[in-house]
Amino acid sequence: VAEDLPIKEAREKWVAPMEREYLVRLVTRCNGDLNAAAQEAGLHRKSLERLLRQHNIRASDLK
Repeated sequence: VAEDLPIKEAREKWVAPMEREYLVRLVTRCNGDLNAAAQEAGLHRKSLERLLRQHNIRASDLK
């Protein structure tokens, strides 16, 4: 990550790939069941759905 980036942008560049991988593994482990995945992650289902949209992840592809 470039040192001249604002902290928010630098953080997003570091965190986004790890967050995406976490979400893919979580939803895969729960066989695409977003209710189960949200519960396991300690999130509301709507929050999980928002994160999945941000990362262009379709739960139906991870069953």
